[in-house]
Amino acid sequence: MRHALSAVLAIAAIFSTTPAAAVPVTWHMTGEVTSGNLGDFFFPFQTNAGDAIAFDFTFDTQTACSLCEPNSRVYDNPLTAFSLTVGDKVFTPPLGASSILLRNDWESPAGGFFLDALTFEIGGEDASGLFFHGDLVVQNTSSTVPVAGFDDTQLTTLTPPDPALFADPSLSFFGFDAQSSDGGFDSFSGRFLTSSVVSTPEPAALALLLPGMLLVWFVGRRASRRSAR
Repeated sequence: MRHALSAVLAIAAIFSTTPAAAVPVTWHMTGEVTSGNLGDFFFPFQTNAGDAIAFDFTFDTQTACSLCEPNSRVYDNPLTAFSLTVGDKVFTPPLGASSILLRNDWESPAGGFFLDALTFEIGGEDASGLFFHGDLVVQNTSSTVPVAGFDDTQLTTLTPPDPALFADPSLSFFGFDAQSSDGGFDSFSGRFLTSSVVSTPEPAALALLLPGMLLVWFVGRRASRRSAR
């Protein structure tokens, strides 16, 4: 009985030391370049039509919405990390600001159609004065609701988009550009192909979980010693 009670207390300790906040989420998305850039003098790579590209977005699912309508929500600065991969080159643009726009069965003010949409947008300036901007948009439209795509406007329940539901390249696309203070400009664009998600706990969450795990080990060790006597 005492051993059972100790085990219950140990399990309770784990839950009491586990943070209630959701962990950050990392999405891995891939795409295809349809319009390449001019060279590798702004971006660390040159892209050409047909090149494969990958995006890794890490965002905080607990970010509060700045626009909080039932069918349309905007989340300011939710991204904590972002990178582009082309071939063997990984590029992390400066992340000065970011936003996520999420729409579900949103009715166009002009009327005539409804929209499901997700937009990632980033912007920032590096130490040399180059300003980078980029967005990735996946959208689907319908003359009636519900629109296939997203079923909610909450980050906490957001899942990666299914490419099969966003097949129109004119509605689902990405674009990135870089601009220098003297007027130099370079850009590339394309369409997204696949997406997946990986949840990764923060180091702080693991640190809070460790005492509960140690308590379980200690209780189990004491129980095994007593049973061996």
